[in-house]
Formats: sequence, C-alpha cells, structure tokens
Amino acid sequence: MSDTGISYMPKQPLKWIAFSLVGILMILIPNISVFAQEENSTATEVKADIVAAANAFLDTLDETQLETVLFDYEDEEQRDNWSNLPTGLYTRDGLYYAELSEESRTAALALLEVTLSEQGYEKLMGTMIGDEILQQTSTGLGGAGTVFGFGQYYISILGTPSETDPWILQWGGHHFALNITFTSVETTLAPSHTGCQPCIYIINEQDVDVLGDEYSLALELINSLDADLQEVAILDYSVTDLVMGPGTEEYVLEAEGLPASEMTAEQQTVLLELISEWVNIVHDEAAEVRMAEIEADLDETYFAWSGDTDEESGSYFRITGPTILIEFAPQGNGGGGGTPPNGGTPPNNGGTPPDDASGPNNDTSDSSGSDVVSYTYDLGTYEVDEDSALYHIHTIYRDPTNPYGTATSGE
Repeated sequence: MSDTGISYMPKQPLKWIAFSLVGILMILIPNISVFAQEENSTATEVKADIVAAANAFLDTLDETQLETVLFDYEDEEQRDNWSNLPTGLYTRDGLYYAELSEESRTAALALLEVTLSEQGYEKLMGTMIGDEILQQTSTGLGGAGTVFGFGQYYISILGTPSETDPWILQWGGHHFALNITFTSVETTLAPSHTGCQPCIYIINEQDVDVLGDEYSLALELINSLDADLQEVAILDYSVTDLVMGPGTEEYVLEAEGLPASEMTAEQQTVLLELISEWVNIVHDEAAEVRMAEIEADLDETYFAWSGDTDEESGSYFRITGPTILIEFAPQGNGGGGGTPPNGGTPPNNGGTPPDDASGPNNDTSDSSGSDVVSYTYDLGTYEVDEDSALYHIHTIYRDPTNPYGTATSGE
C-alpha cells in the first residue's frame, strides 16, 4: 500500500495484462451499454408520456379552444408574454383555467404533473393554494377586484407536442410563470418565475412552506462563510426585488459576490443543492442533465447576498454563472419590498440595460388586464403566518445562453 492509499499489483507480463484488460472490457462494455440504454429508454419514455398527456389535454378542447391555446412555435410575442402579476393586472393569452371544463382542468394538471418533478408539482400546488388563500382573505389589489385564486392561471402551447420537434408549454398566473421548452435533446425551464403569497401557511393541519428550503440552504451557505468571505459575498448595495424579473430579457447582469472556486467542498455541495431547488422543478431526467452542466461550470458560479444574515431577516440572494441566473427576493407582507420599488439597481458593473429597456421587473401591459372569472376552490381550514419575512417571495430562473431552448432547437 502506497502513501496515497492506492494498492499496486506486482509486475506481470504484458501479455497477461493485455488478456486481463480484454476480459475486464468484455465484462464492462455490455453493462455500460445496458446502463446507457436504460437511461435513454427512461428519458424517451418520459418524453412520450409528456406528449401523450399534452395530446390528452388537447383532445378535451373544442375547435375554438384549440385556436385559443395553440400558437406558432416561432411566436416570440407569446413567448415573452408572461409575468408575476395576477390576473386582472396583466393580460395573458391562452386558455383561462377558471373557464375550462372539469375534464380539461384535470387534463391540464395531469400534463403539468408528468412534466414536472414531484418536488416541482408540489411547489406549483403550494403556490396555487396560497393564491386561493390570498383571494379568500383579500379585498383585491389596486381596485381590480378579484385578481387572485387557484383558477387564475393560463395555459398555452407553442408548436405541436412532439418527441422530436421543439415546442413550448406555458403556464402562467400570479407568481408562477413556467416556460418549458422541449427539444429533441433537452427539456429546459428557462426563463421561469416562481414565487408565492402567502408562502407559509397551515392547511387542514398540514404545515406548508412553499419556498422554505431555498432560503434555509442559502442561509446555511452564507453563514458557513468566514468573515472575509462573507464580506466578498455580501453586496455593498441594497436589493429588495428581482433585478432580472419579467420584461428584462435584454439586460446583462454581471456576476458579483463570491465565486464557488473560493468555497470549500462542503460549501460547494450546499450551493449545488440550493441551485437544484430550481432546476429540479422539471422532471428528474431533464434536471439531472441540467445539474451536470451547472456543476461543470461551478468554479465560475457566484453567490451574492443582500441584507442581514439572521434567520428572520428575509434577505435577497442571487446565483450567477455561465449558464445560470437565479434570484430570490422576499417581499415581506406586501407587494413592493420597500425602496427602491423595482428592487436594487446594481452599479454600472452589475447590470447593463439596453437603451430602450423599460426597467427591472416592469412590464408594459394594460393595467385593466383581462376579465376575471369567478372560480371557487374549497380549501378546508387554514391559517396564515402574515408576520413572516417570507410571507411573500419572488424568484427568477434564467439561462442567458439558452432562453426557451434556443441553443438546441435550431433557431
């Protein structure tokens, strides 16, 4: 046994070594082939299940509804037509969940369930249920009347559901804007907005903390750093809301904070687990591929924090890397997160807007929005923690190199 812990075999004739290697390869190659076939088979089966679920949903619709839900894959206006704002304050296109038949609503959720991971689907349901709680405890927002609720979401499909040709599934409403692109080689979730209000509640005696794991992991990471590294990670300006929220596709947000290359192996593991909270929203097979890509660039991935580092603070953090941008912005018990109203504006080296940009987290939709349809969802009993700094949260997930799967869809 050497000092490195590696055990060396005594020298053998080259002929013996050659025969040994051939024998080993004869054993390993079939197994490697089987493993690869199983992995490819699983991914193919998932893709087929998603396409089948999409077609099952479309089969529940009449001709008028089909014309409303289907868009051309190249329709860039529809691609960009998403927001974190609630129905009534933002005009979306597609089919309105509250207006669907029970059969169509069931099929729509079945499509989302097979497309998302178990974890991702739970977050979706947690947000939608929270939105219904908000509706039942709210008098509306900005004079728009009923703008929240479980039914206040839209679904649209760009392209034709296919296992080979690219298409996009969009699901949008208050705090959940999913843009899921399927190509022949990948499934991507970027860009997507996730959030919640309320995020922490008890429903039918069950505790729910929709985005609690994200904040717990980020707190663990920032508080594991020594004082010198914390000083690098913590921004020297305040950020209170998303810098790269809806409508900021043309912005460039440069990396700031602490690079993972300066973290310990344990801290890097926590960072990857934190990133996975967004990546793992999509089904497991796609998430595994995406996490491998991110891990390969980990040394060039940065973690930045803005605010206090105690558990009750409800502070902003972001993760930036060659192919990833994540922001997490608690809003407290309200909608603006304090001042400035659009979150923190980075210094010149932090973000560069185009000349015609309307500003971070702004959208230019008509404030009158679309007509709101009454939809009742029976919650049972519930109570809400309105005092938590994590009562209301905005997050964003982007891949600046591959928005809407454009890097692999042939566009």
